[in-house]
Amino acid sequence: MNRIKATVADLAARYQVHPNQIYAWKTPLQDHAARAVDLKVGQDAEVAARREIEKLPAKIGQLTIENDFFAMRFGK
Repeated sequence: MNRIKATVADLAARYQVHPNQIYAWKTPLQDHAARAVDLKVGQDAEVAARREIEKLPAKIGQLTIENDFFAMRFGK
């Protein structure tokens, strides 16, 4: 594969954006590039996130019960 290298200044001038914007786009792109190429990566992450979210009401209920118990136990 033949790569063309350009500086940040070149890219900023070509697309009429500030060089800092190029850097601001670079980090999220690097963090999430796998999702753009491999859809399964994104799907797995979304499924895992949904599972964690589904657990939240039970966790909130558990913490509420524990807080109530300790409040009664220590008279607060």
